[in-house]
Amino acid sequence: MLPLHGQARVTVPDRSKDYHDYVFKDGKLVGDFEGMYRYSEEVPWHQDANAFDTIADIDIAILKRHRFDRICDVGCGLGHFTARMKRELVGPCGQPSEVVGLDVSPTAVERAGALHPDCRFAVGDLLSPDWPTTRPAVASGYDLVVMRGVLWYVVQDLGTALARFAGLARDGGAALVTLSFPPSRTWVGQDTIGSQDELHRHLSTVMDIAYWCVERDAKHGGVPLCHAFGPLRPVDGRPRP
Repeated sequence: MLPLHGQARVTVPDRSKDYHDYVFKDGKLVGDFEGMYRYSEEVPWHQDANAFDTIADIDIAILKRHRFDRICDVGCGLGHFTARMKRELVGPCGQPSEVVGLDVSPTAVERAGALHPDCRFAVGDLLSPDWPTTRPAVASGYDLVVMRGVLWYVVQDLGTALARFAGLARDGGAALVTLSFPPSRTWVGQDTIGSQDELHRHLSTVMDIAYWCVERDAKHGGVPLCHAFGPLRPVDGRPRP
């Protein structure tokens, strides 16, 4: 996952084994994703299982309607969904797509590479102040850019995050964004993304949403689970951020 720069941090107990302690605690963002991947006793967010749940199945079904040569999975974590795209999606000539995963955590990237050697992984932080000079060499020219469940961790500078996300794609590229809303009445980022309509509005600044799906899965407490897919908007003839 990608971190939130400039947000107040909360101290994490030394080497907590609960991955939640590294993400949100006491109503504030911690955002220590490197610590989370180093010390969590279980797979964060159960990524291995959730890469095959209903939310993931819907995303794959959306993407199978199209063909992509090169795909970038932003906030890939341990790469389980990245690898699923590699196995199930194909390019225009029927060849397997090239799939690259980006994550802020070097530990996550290292483990993802060991788990899924048929994919490429690199460290990348969309909200780094040094993004123009630190963005990975692989971070450009994609037919499809994907961001699943990441927006809550970049919400304090959402405009920059979305612009840089879109900038990973080639001209004429497409985007898939998936986001689940929390089951609580209040949450971090609610003042920016307080509803599915607000999410749609923010995404529409960088993409023309051709497919919009909102599901309510009992497994996730019946909260809105939003999927958006469509072509990215041109950046007024200038190079993408």
